[in-house]
Amino acid sequence: MYLGVALNFWYPLMTLFTASRKSFSVTVFLRARMANMPASVHTLLISAPEGQTQPYDPIVQAVKVLDLAYRAWKKGQTKSTM
Repeated sequence: MYLGVALNFWYPLMTLFTASRKSFSVTVFLRARMANMPASVHTLLISAPEGQTQPYDPIVQAVKVLDLAYRAWKKGQTKSTM
């Protein structure tokens, strides 16, 4: 889109100004909300994980359980007195 030399010069600057103003407004709004939260809630929101740390997969869980059972069986087998 051709707006002329003067308008082409100012258009990106105005877009940048508008974006920074919106960003500043959102930041101020969020800080004001966080200032009214109790410290315990604020700490929990910051330190809470984004999602599950380990994916829940029944097959993976079954393999882990079988591996632990095998290790326990193997360990007990070496200490046998028979």
